[in-house]
Amino acid sequence: CLEQFGRRSDVQRCPLPYRNRRYVYHSTRDTDVNSIIEYGLRPSHCHVCRGLPGVCHDTGFFGDHTKGVYVSKHPDYTTWYNNMREPRVGDVGTIVMLETILGPTRQMTARAPGCRPDPAFCCHESTNNLEYFIYDDDTRAEPPRVC
Repeated sequence: CLEQFGRRSDVQRCPLPYRNRRYVYHSTRDTDVNSIIEYGLRPSHCHVCRGLPGVCHDTGFFGDHTKGVYVSKHPDYTTWYNNMREPRVGDVGTIVMLETILGPTRQMTARAPGCRPDPAFCCHESTNNLEYFIYDDDTRAEPPRVC
């Protein structure tokens, strides 16, 4: 959404749901940072969720992780995802800070593992208000494109 609207003055002229510009955070391994810088965040290409053999690590509590990306309001909340467990002394990883416009947001009232992105919204917000599952036409495409 941010690329579509650009400057803050442009955002203020948009309909109210498109004015919720904010910083969000995404944890990743150091080896993935350059790819994120060059191509942006992209939905998971999980083989299992695409019907291929393998092990799925996370179908997404508030949205199909093959159709959008997860970010958080707080950087420390994302650290679990670096190693798929609680952080330990000596762990390393990178937290990427992004500026985005959430757009119309669907407040989730319960976990809905793997639920499809709701086309009436641009984002699902977790029940604890700490995570966002963001998506757009590109991430919902098959195969998905970058967010």
